[in-house]
Amino acid sequence: MSDMSDYRPRREMMEEDLNRRSETWEIRFEGEKVHFSRWIDGKPDELYAPLTLAQGAVAATMIFNGFQPQRRLKSLDIPVEQNESE
Repeated sequence: MSDMSDYRPRREMMEEDLNRRSETWEIRFEGEKVHFSRWIDGKPDELYAPLTLAQGAVAATMIFNGFQPQRRLKSLDIPVEQNESE
């Protein structure tokens, strides 16, 4: 795993390029799932797999702070329901 000191922004992520394009994120709720899609200059650029509401909250926070959502979130611990049945 690399540390952040070797992070280099991709060319399309440079600030002057971001100011030239129109980027829109669409967030749709369908039952217990959240769907994210990114549109650039009015065209779909990327569609993300449906997420749970908790995962969607994390993804939305990342987007609002200028990051792309993670591809996969892994739970830190076993859910409480499983611990109680043991």
